[in-house]
Amino acid sequence: MTVQYNQDVLTGGPVVFLRLLLRWRGCVLKLIYVDLIVFLVAYTVLSLVYRFALNAEQQRAFESVILYVANFQRMIPISFILGFYVQLVFNRFWEQFNSVPWVFNACIAITATIPGDGRAQCIRRTCIRYMNASLIIASSRLHVAARKRFPTTQHLVQAGKLLRLCN
Repeated sequence: MTVQYNQDVLTGGPVVFLRLLLRWRGCVLKLIYVDLIVFLVAYTVLSLVYRFALNAEQQRAFESVILYVANFQRMIPISFILGFYVQLVFNRFWEQFNSVPWVFNACIAITATIPGDGRAQCIRRTCIRYMNASLIIASSRLHVAARKRFPTTQHLVQAGKLLRLCN
């Protein structure tokens, strides 16, 4: 579930951004602090070994290994790897967007395939009402405002979004 920042931004002053960065509940550091600690410990150990445990010849050998690795790092540009990452993120967003039950095209198809008045009109309205209800239920799982408005299916019935089939 996402963390709501609206109230802090609206009532904030000049230090709002710093306060938002340091908020633990939604902080990026909460996700990476273990990796950060491991990196800092490994960096400190390597630095101490390089400075105090290696002699001059071993330090030169270590530096040559570092230069060798740096040459391989330049062979694959970071923008190339970043392009794959952006494509992955966009495809994930697009799959989520396509999984939302959009009802407009289905409503047009129902209107075209179920002609007539009276009972046919009632069936069309009921089908479209159920599709709208499915969109509301999907939205209530994603959005806090929709969840507050329709926490249960009984609230959908009270709002008139779900009704019994017409006679």
